[in-house]
Amino acid sequence: MTILILDDEKTIRKAISFVLSRNGHNIIEAYNPKAALEKMQLHEPDLIVMDLELPVMSGFDFLEILRKRAKEIPIIILTSQKVSPALLSKHKISPDQLISKESTMPEIIETIEKVFK
Repeated sequence: MTILILDDEKTIRKAISFVLSRNGHNIIEAYNPKAALEKMQLHEPDLIVMDLELPVMSGFDFLEILRKRAKEIPIIILTSQKVSPALLSKHKISPDQLISKESTMPEIIETIEKVFK
């Protein structure tokens, strides 16, 4: 499976990418949503793992762009901010798609891998 990791924190992006690639996944990394959209034109991911606080445009703006695409791609939000249930609902994000950056790496990877089961 191909997974896009969209996070401006290089340490987090690299750590998740490393573990997932060792688990056999193809990884696409992007620092900001604009770069992610450019890379998605070349390689369509099967899953997007993304932060909400991003440079160039917000994660929520990126989600709106994705929602307008023909193919719906599963998304997991990896964030350090608290997100209200109303905001999740507005952007069609279920609570099980949300992972705290304070979670351990095994918890983060387990949540991501569940998408493919």
